[in-house]
Amino acid sequence: MVEPLGIEKFDEILKGGFPEKSIILVEGTPGIGKDVLAYHFMHKGLKEGDACAYVFVGQTVEELSSEFEAYNLSAKGTCWINASGDKEAEAIENEIICDASEMFTISSAIKDFLQKNKKKQMRIVISVLSTLLMSNSPTEVYKHLSSLKNEFKKYKCTVLMLIETGMHDPQVVTSIEQLCDGVIDMKAFEKEWEIQPMLKIKKMRAIPVPLKYFKFAITSSGLTISD
Repeated sequence: MVEPLGIEKFDEILKGGFPEKSIILVEGTPGIGKDVLAYHFMHKGLKEGDACAYVFVGQTVEELSSEFEAYNLSAKGTCWINASGDKEAEAIENEIICDASEMFTISSAIKDFLQKNKKKQMRIVISVLSTLLMSNSPTEVYKHLSSLKNEFKKYKCTVLMLIETGMHDPQVVTSIEQLCDGVIDMKAFEKEWEIQPMLKIKKMRAIPVPLKYFKFAITSSGLTISD
């Protein structure tokens, strides 16, 4: 069974979507479009009745919901795990407030979500990986990710983790890649005074992937991919 992303060309490349029970690392520079890829993933899951959780920092739920809507995507029904650390803030419906400097609280919130929805197909986006690496030792982050991986594999759960490139020790990133079933690289290439964003599927469990970069664009309808 596969979990489609909801982007036609991408799902075609992956023979229908991400393999079930996969952990996918999405790498790229800030602003390249990793978040928009994640929005499609969440929107598609919610449409199919999956239980979905989004782990974030630096924004409000209202701001994130507006970003989904800006691309004609919906986040309605999402469980929001807010790693802002503002424990005095009043959580809204479906929001859990944690602290990015306390890996245990984030891990606990994710594990509670898994247990609560154990009979459902689940999708989780972890968009705070770079923040976690800056707030905690890489060893501590790796330990918690390894523990979460074991939990994810117990359920029908597909996970996207987003990480900023150029901000972390390459050996740390390589270690995290080895924990994952798939790795997607998003970067911008400069050619004849033009900047072209492109993505490559570096690996994907059980799926032979093309050894090339694909052009992509961010438009009002979200992220589109072409050869």
